Amino acid sequence: RYGSLAVNELDRFYELAIFPEDASIPIHTLALLWQQTSNLSPNATERLCRRLADLSLILRYDRQAQTISLHDVMRHYLVRQATSGQYKQWQSALLAGYRIQCDGKWWQLPDDEYVYQNLAWHMQQAEQQSELKALLFTYAWLDAKLQATDIISLIHDFDLQSDRDRHSQLGLLKHALQMAAGILATDKEQ
Repeated sequence: RYGSLAVNELDRFYELAIFPEDASIPIHTLALLWQQTSNLSPNATERLCRRLADLSLILRYDRQAQTISLHDVMRHYLVRQATSGQYKQWQSALLAGYRIQCDGKWWQLPDDEYVYQNLAWHMQQAEQQSELKALLFTYAWLDAKLQATDIISLIHDFDLQSDRDRHSQLGLLKHALQMAAGILATDKEQ
């Protein structure tokens, strides 16, 4: 035990470092991560979230929305506690959990108001640049992401990949999306 948290619970708490700042994190997303890192069940995930909230270690636990959020100070602390290897491993574990759900066909994931907003970011954080590049070249993903979010969010994903050359294929695709942004902002079916 560590304070009032068991070691296993403390490890799960540290893994919250992988989520972006100010994110509402769905409980089922945590269940995907914790299934991969410790074989935790969805029910155990929910119990642990309640426990973390009771201990005031998370900013908010919304039972109705089935989400949690971290205080920025706590997130920064967790990020500083993780080694770069742990951080990358945890990011990869979350991606593996999602990959199992969709057999690598990311555009088939249900819109949970998290995955479409953050999948590319998690790939970048896990240093999975080739997978991120393939994702950005997949029309089905681009369409699904646009339907679930907006054109600005879609264009932002291109900033996460390492190829910053404006004249590369990714650069040209990003430019085409930027040129069409005004139209796609009002009619996503274009």
